[in-house]
Amino acid sequence: FLPEPIEQEDCYRAMKAALRTAFKHDKYISELYCPGMGTGVGMVPPKEAAQAMAKAWIETSQEADSPRFH
Repeated sequence: FLPEPIEQEDCYRAMKAALRTAFKHDKYISELYCPGMGTGVGMVPPKEAAQAMAKAWIETSQEADSPRFH
């Protein structure tokens, strides 16, 4: 198994998973710092990774405000 390029969608999924976990456990997690997910070994261009991560933030923060999230 060798590292290989990933897709922009993988950055979105990784960010969404991290955010959902943080929101779910907000009693224990007050801050979440994220690097440019996928921009290293995954070779996703930083701008594309940032767009995917921002999309995940917008969607997940809206979900966190809804009753079904809790």
